Amino acid sequence: MFIVSEMTEKLNKRIAFGFADWVYKNYTWICSSLITAFFMFGFMKYFKVSPFGFNTFNNSDCFHQIYPMLAVLHDKLRSGESLFYYWNSGLGGDFLPTYFYYISSPLNLLVYFIDKSDIDGFICILVAVKTIISSGTFGYFLSRKNGFVCNSVFYVALSCAYALSNYMSGYYLDLMWLDTIMVFPLIILGYNRMIKEHKPMLYIISLAYSLFCNYYISYIVCVFLIIWFLIDDHKSPKNFFFNGLRFALFSILSAAMVAVPLITSYIGITKTISNDESIVSHSWYGNIFFVLRNVFIFSNPISTSYLPNVANLYCGSFCILFVFSYIFIKNGNFLSKVKRLCLLILLIISMNETVLNFIWHGFHIQHSVPNRFSFLYIFLVLLISSEVFDFLSDKKSVKEALPTIIGTGFSLVFSFVSYFFVDYDSFLSSHHVLLLSLVLFFLYEILLLSQFSREQIKKLGRIIISVLMLLEILINAVFSYKISLDQLSFANEFINYFDSIISHVETNDDEMFYRSEVADGVIDNENAYHGIKGIGSFNSTSNKDFNVFLYFFGHHTWKNRIHNSQISEYINSICGVKYIYSIEANKDYDDFLSYNVVYRENSIKVIKNEDALSLGFGVSNRIRDYKLDYVYDLEEEINGFVQKTAIEKDIIKEIIPNYDVSVYGCEIENGDKDYLNFKYKNLGNEKNIVISYIVEDDGQYYMDTRENNEDMITYKVNDEIIRQSIWLTNGISRLGKLKKGDKVELIISDNTGKSYQANDNISEVNVFTYIIDEKAVHEYAESLKHNQLQLKAFSDAEFSGSVNLDKDQLLFLSIPYDKGWHVYENGKEIKTEKLADTFLGVDLGEGNHELTFKFVPEGLYISLFISVVAWISFIILIVLMKRQYQKKQTGESKE
Repeated sequence: MFIVSEMTEKLNKRIAFGFADWVYKNYTWICSSLITAFFMFGFMKYFKVSPFGFNTFNNSDCFHQIYPMLAVLHDKLRSGESLFYYWNSGLGGDFLPTYFYYISSPLNLLVYFIDKSDIDGFICILVAVKTIISSGTFGYFLSRKNGFVCNSVFYVALSCAYALSNYMSGYYLDLMWLDTIMVFPLIILGYNRMIKEHKPMLYIISLAYSLFCNYYISYIVCVFLIIWFLIDDHKSPKNFFFNGLRFALFSILSAAMVAVPLITSYIGITKTISNDESIVSHSWYGNIFFVLRNVFIFSNPISTSYLPNVANLYCGSFCILFVFSYIFIKNGNFLSKVKRLCLLILLIISMNETVLNFIWHGFHIQHSVPNRFSFLYIFLVLLISSEVFDFLSDKKSVKEALPTIIGTGFSLVFSFVSYFFVDYDSFLSSHHVLLLSLVLFFLYEILLLSQFSREQIKKLGRIIISVLMLLEILINAVFSYKISLDQLSFANEFINYFDSIISHVETNDDEMFYRSEVADGVIDNENAYHGIKGIGSFNSTSNKDFNVFLYFFGHHTWKNRIHNSQISEYINSICGVKYIYSIEANKDYDDFLSYNVVYRENSIKVIKNEDALSLGFGVSNRIRDYKLDYVYDLEEEINGFVQKTAIEKDIIKEIIPNYDVSVYGCEIENGDKDYLNFKYKNLGNEKNIVISYIVEDDGQYYMDTRENNEDMITYKVNDEIIRQSIWLTNGISRLGKLKKGDKVELIISDNTGKSYQANDNISEVNVFTYIIDEKAVHEYAESLKHNQLQLKAFSDAEFSGSVNLDKDQLLFLSIPYDKGWHVYENGKEIKTEKLADTFLGVDLGEGNHELTFKFVPEGLYISLFISVVAWISFIILIVLMKRQYQKKQTGESKE
């Protein structure tokens, strides 16, 4: 018994010693992770961030895009539905590109275990967790960047600076990017091991993980890696060649291992409007100090901005001092130092120059989210800061303090020059930011001088300077994260209330397939959150063809947005929109034929469209002759489509009333068009353009105000506001059933709220007025009901049904055309075609047809094959390297 007890005691001591030794070897990343964890959850608790309260990190694009997509993933995981296709926005689309752009992080799979109403809190926890891990990975990188383990309290401070930089507090709402930011230090560490030690495993796995989670930010990382390789010190041309071969092969292997997200996403991108962006020419965005001013403490974090030359650069005032000091220190390879400084300059220039910026952003213009690659700058300046400290740690002579003294001097000059050229972008005044920065530079320099004293003072100084750095970072993070907070308590109540009403309607409607729209929601991608099939969308992977189709049919669309409040009656019919959920105050459908309120609960009403068509129906084969003109002519487009698909009738007519125009705060120049056309120029005062007319004929009236700017548009009928929003430019708006003598007013005024695009002082305005024949719309829908697809089974990626077609008819489906759709009749595949440059069509011939539709994403099989081969190659590589290591160990033991 005594022997057993003694052995147990020795074992416990060995375990305790082993654990203590492990902690000592890893305390940089452990401490930085713990400090960041205490900060993030302490911040969330104190400021009542969900799930601790009503505030949230879930705002802006996160709220409108990632939030609803996580709801879609939640519903698919719970129901067991296919991940290949989804019907919740833009009529439907390939789900894999959307999944791999927004929500492919493995952490998102945990959404399965929570209620949908708790996704807001889930997002906030994910932001905190990814921030904590980012701190740990950067600490791990710093402590091992030189090929051996070297921990430091200074590294702890730098690691927290990486995780709590303004890039993280500004762009955490782009949750899908954080996984790449999280593993980026491991990618660089893996690169170092691959090149210097011929150990590629960490590089392959971390790069593959990044590519899997978000290919877009990973593209930026890959561009950086190429530059990083080119500026690396390869010693000789021979080494450069073999290192390059190793770098290329293992990078390709990483990409091949995740071929499914890369190939399917690439194919998906080719179907979006973003794929059509033109190459830009060289120009400067403006004053370079608009970029550089963001390096100072208390710089406002940037989430969205239409100023192109702003960036989230702040990661500590000390970085400014260390970068300038780095220029003058004499350590290591001089050429290597010059290369890194050139890379830093390249990154800064890229934030202010169009061509370089265009390349960094994947050959795209940085729409409203500027300089997404600025995390590379933060990584580089923190790495440089660590190398300056490494240099100081080995020095003993006071004479060797000269580089930091010069660096402090340059930091002071840089602060004054920046102050002279621009105002700092901060909640503090510019002179307060300047004064605070100067004080910090002096404090840091005094503490740095302690590193040239005796060892005890040196250690104490190292701790104090690290604590001061941490305090600066943490205090700045409190303000920067607080600025970005939002409140969703009312919105969440409203969303959940809508959800209950939608569930009630769906429970009482047993039709297999229909679409719905939330006309007055709070999420731009409302349909996706509620799990209803619909048209409205806010999605960067949305189908280009359908967006363009809607635009030329008079609807407000943008590159990635279809605003669901502007979907018109004829579109509702052909796209099968059966229910519209709206607030009582919305009178849009109150007096339109075939629309009836079928349910009311408190302030919400449910409107049923009796003219909603099935998912598919027979149309005249004349539709093959219909092509979009890509010139805005609403009357020609809509009437042409109606006549090519079914009946020889006009359902819309453009009229030109006797407009009266009054102008305040600007001047206008009339155009020479038949319709109302003019250019306005702001004069510096608040703009107010009032356009009015008296109705001459009864009818259903619509107006469309088309211009480049995003002005506030107000429509009035008899002095009552009918519609008012910044979303009303470039899309038809229903005024209602008007009578002769009614007065209509259109007011164009300055957008004083949040702008989603850059507004100029000059804009051309085109105003159109239309009358829609509601009886003709009903007659058109009735003519298409005779030959509808009768569904027999339906799931997200497969459905079946029967249809009876007349002579000279094609089967038209309100599904955006995609080569991934395969149609079978009696087991034989039938060729599909694109109708009206947009929709899926099938030529079946006259008679009754039993059909099965299956969706398989384009490129899925070839990408699966590539991934399988790559993973087999990776496993073989592991086995070979393990054998080589064992052989080496055996050889060393014999010696």
